[in-house]
Amino acid sequence: MDGRICSTGQKPTVWTTYIPSNFPVGSFAVALYAWLRPRYTPTRNSAVLTGIAIWLVFWVIPTMALMPLNLFPNRLLLAIIGIGVVDLLLAVPVGVWFYKER
Repeated sequence: MDGRICSTGQKPTVWTTYIPSNFPVGSFAVALYAWLRPRYTPTRNSAVLTGIAIWLVFWVIPTMALMPLNLFPNRLLLAIIGIGVVDLLLAVPVGVWFYKER
């Protein structure tokens, strides 16, 4: 952010990009669940596999790639990975609940 003021008169924060960027990730998670569901039956297995795949691709791999750069303390990066688990434990069941088979 370069310090510009939004149309609302407030400075934008990181959350203004983080939250909207998670909507495509959530949509991808539901699409992956829809793809896995016929292969692994519509049980928790499909949702768990979806959550693990999304967690690995969007949290673990990018965060682990930052570790060798020493830009952030490793404890912070590991906390981000842990927060990703909590995020998916909440998000995937909600997305699956909204998913309807046609």
